[in-house]
Amino acid sequence: MMREEASKIVNTPSRPSQELAFAEAQDFPSSDVYVALPQETSGVPALTKLGTGTDTNAQEGDQPGSARCDIYKVSILDEIAQLTLIGHDKEVFNLSTTALEQDWFTVHRTNFGSWMAVTGGVCASQNAILQIHNIGPAGGGTFSMDLNVLGVTDTLTFNYDSTAAQTKAEVETHTQVALDDVLVSGDMPFVSVEIEFQNNLADTHIAVPTNVDITNLVDGPGTGTPQTQRHRSNPCSHTERVS
Repeated sequence: MMREEASKIVNTPSRPSQELAFAEAQDFPSSDVYVALPQETSGVPALTKLGTGTDTNAQEGDQPGSARCDIYKVSILDEIAQLTLIGHDKEVFNLSTTALEQDWFTVHRTNFGSWMAVTGGVCASQNAILQIHNIGPAGGGTFSMDLNVLGVTDTLTFNYDSTAAQTKAEVETHTQVALDDVLVSGDMPFVSVEIEFQNNLADTHIAVPTNVDITNLVDGPGTGTPQTQRHRSNPCSHTERVS
């Protein structure tokens, strides 16, 4: 009889709420730190201080800002690191009193299933560096891209075989880039071109260029598709690449 009753006993989880919170772990089996990019240009709003408690719980009731973010992982392709969308989007919370712009940041999934933006920390000051990779290479023509500097976006156009000096001259046509504000190394199309922002633009955040237009390129032996990559951008180093 006792054995019969024992067979009916089901082991009840001691922490059912946590098991529910961990249900989505099947989507992310190996780690709890990821890379996120807000879906909206407004980024992630700051935390609003509405705390109504007293003493040790004085900040209870504060409201974290949140926004829907796409989740990425770092992949290595042909020895180049790039961020790859993994097909998930999550509501990410911001515990900082400073809003987060629409840019890359790391996120942490807590033991209770919430996704938190990782903010703070100290990073060394450094110049922003952009890289242009002309895969293929192309056999002729031009390509263009939109570059935002200090909130102003201008379209830059490069020959498929621009020298370092020609690339430098074209970048300096941007209304926010003065003479010698950039240092350029590498000649297209056979090597990567590196553009470092210096002098008036030293320690300045430079976003990866957008709207890369290759319709005027003539294909060579390969694809002839240029790619831009942000190798680092003040205040913290990270890599971002778009086609």
